[in-house]
Amino acid sequence: MALDVADPSSIAAAARAVADSGRGLQVLVNNAGGGYVRPVLDIDIAAAQRLFDINLWGPLRMIQAFADLLISSRGRIVNVSSSAAVINSPWYSTYAGSKAALNTVSETLRLELEPFGVSVTTIMPGVIDSKLHVNDAAVFDIPPSSRYSPIRDIIASNASGEFLPKDSLSAEKFAELVLDDVIGTGKGGLVSRGPYASMLRRISQWAPTWVGDYLFSQNQGLKELSHAQDKGT
Repeated sequence: MALDVADPSSIAAAARAVADSGRGLQVLVNNAGGGYVRPVLDIDIAAAQRLFDINLWGPLRMIQAFADLLISSRGRIVNVSSSAAVINSPWYSTYAGSKAALNTVSETLRLELEPFGVSVTTIMPGVIDSKLHVNDAAVFDIPPSSRYSPIRDIIASNASGEFLPKDSLSAEKFAELVLDDVIGTGKGGLVSRGPYASMLRRISQWAPTWVGDYLFSQNQGLKELSHAQDKGT
């Protein structure tokens, strides 16, 4: 069935279809999401709001619509977040912010649904070969007047996904990797899965701030931008 997580009427129709099937619902996986790569000073607020509408409010709409079915089955909610939620990487503030917010909502929901026997798992993937960047790459632009125009190509390579490590995991392999998180007997919570995911989480939790700043700013054009400013260009 067609389902648009940003469209309440589409979600309501899907919820009715599942309820009318009479088979119940054991697991709800919120995997729909979008990307957005821009310097903070160049963020289009309307575009950022649309991203939050998909990445944060979309899962929440789905959870509210299917809550009765999940409580009846004492089922499970699986929200797919991102390792970006726990690191500070230039250009990814809007995307990372939407996923960080999803983490907080998910972990709070986990506590609130425990009395009803519903578990909530939040998966923070590492580097996965998906189509996340397709839509953003198609519309990426920063104005010529942007303070970041000297490094536009570097930022654009992030928007297109070219900047990501080449040892990413295929979407199919990732699905196999998280199968137990989806249908297993765990109690839920935040889990890190896929290439670099555990490392990124450990860095965010235990490393000094300067370590993360150094690692996540590498090859992002910030040094080149500083040199351009020093030269008065």
